[in-house]
Amino acid sequence: MKRILALLLVLLAGFYVGWPAWSGYRLHQALEARDEAAVERGIDFASVRRHLEPVVTAEVGQAFDAQIADLGPAGGLLAPILRQQVLPKVAAASLDTLLQPGNVVKLYAERNNLKAAAERLVMDELGKPGGVLASLGSLGGLGGLIGGGGGGTEAAPLTTGSVQLPGG
Repeated sequence: MKRILALLLVLLAGFYVGWPAWSGYRLHQALEARDEAAVERGIDFASVRRHLEPVVTAEVGQAFDAQIADLGPAGGLLAPILRQQVLPKVAAASLDTLLQPGNVVKLYAERNNLKAAAERLVMDELGKPGGVLASLGSLGGLGGLIGGGGGGTEAAPLTTGSVQLPGG
């Protein structure tokens, strides 16, 4: 009886270690083969998004704060509005961009410079016509302060584009 119980414990421990190792190996093979469908099957993107959301929001917030500080007093006036309305959209768009099977494969291919590749992917996606940056100009209460329109004087570029100050 003790041998059966010991064998059962060894099998359970082997399963506990072996299953994740096998899943990791299959995911690695899918990334090496650039197989987007297998990558999608191997990653729970919703779970990854939940775990990365606070980190990405903090990173975008730090970049936002640095850019707003460069605007001086005008940045201090705009910061609360921009932080409340723009920051969550940029963070969500960044996660949506990065957490796609095709982009995960691209990031894996450029793993030697992961941060630069991730920033490039996000900025390319955010800058597309009809993307997040295009919708930022229509935020209520900002009156065209964000984006490329308005004929104002352009201030320091934000992580998500540029801030336009009215009447320049």
